[in-house]
Amino acid sequence: MQKSVLTFLISAVLFFAGYTFYENFMSPGFPGLEMDLNAIDGRKFDLKTLKGKYVLVSYFQTWCGDCVREIPSIRQLQKKVGAEKLAVVFVSDETDSQIQAFQQRFGMGLEMLQTNISLKKLGIHAYPTTFLIDPNGKIILQKQEGFDWAKPEVLEKIKSLK
Repeated sequence: MQKSVLTFLISAVLFFAGYTFYENFMSPGFPGLEMDLNAIDGRKFDLKTLKGKYVLVSYFQTWCGDCVREIPSIRQLQKKVGAEKLAVVFVSDETDSQIQAFQQRFGMGLEMLQTNISLKKLGIHAYPTTFLIDPNGKIILQKQEGFDWAKPEVLEKIKSLK
């Protein structure tokens, strides 16, 4: 009896540990271009309008320290590639006022968008989760929990695809 209870407890712990690892550390797929997004000024925003450009989409939360730390390197990458070739958008499921305050504090000049679908429901469990997508809509780089987007390897990856 004790052996079966111990086996059950060990199995339960391993199951929940595996589930927690999956939920928090496995890279999600890109939620897609079909999302309903709104800019914080109230206008609708369609990611499909960016087709033909490189697009960096960062799913973030306003309380996320890595999200803030990633912004300068994203700006550097966009400056190196050119804003006409690389569009950058930030997507959150938080309130308009939270996103607007975040933009005013850290992201002036960056496109901050709101989705009405929970990021967790979209498979985003770690912040930031950021995708670099080529002009044909293919994911060429995906990172979670902060990354230096100004690394030479990122720029080289973009240049190698031109």
